[in-house]
Amino acid sequence: MQFIPSEDLLIICLFLVKGDTQKSIAEIITLAEKYQVENNRYFGVSGDDFRSLFYWLGINLEKLTYSDILEDKACEILAEIPLQCWIGNILEYQDVYFNDEGESWCENETPEVSDKNQLIRQFFNSRINPDSDEVKDFLTKNGFSHDVLETYSSAG
Repeated sequence: MQFIPSEDLLIICLFLVKGDTQKSIAEIITLAEKYQVENNRYFGVSGDDFRSLFYWLGINLEKLTYSDILEDKACEILAEIPLQCWIGNILEYQDVYFNDEGESWCENETPEVSDKNQLIRQFFNSRINPDSDEVKDFLTKNGFSHDVLETYSSAG
């Protein structure tokens, strides 16, 4: 069983795409799966969990249907959605949860969010479309490091 705070999941995504928020959700999934294979580490319990997690978010946001997933159309749809469009949605959740039975996006039980979540919201709310250098500078200046990939992945 594993929990990842939503803001840390977003930071993982930002490091995978090197700060480029115009990269698609499908590209992020591909990069996460590549990281998992190259490092023999998984986000979640298995190599498919990261993909499934974003499928569930797509269903929650009504961008995907179960039929899209069953008919192998989900990645094609997610290829049209840039990370920038889902940043706010990701940060609305408290965390993500993985276990041997599946993945889940956990709702915030209170209106309060972490300081880290608030900081990230302020950054993205103050910019319409930050370039990758701006995002990387923000991550570095606020002490967010590439180590988040290892912190929230487990040996395969």
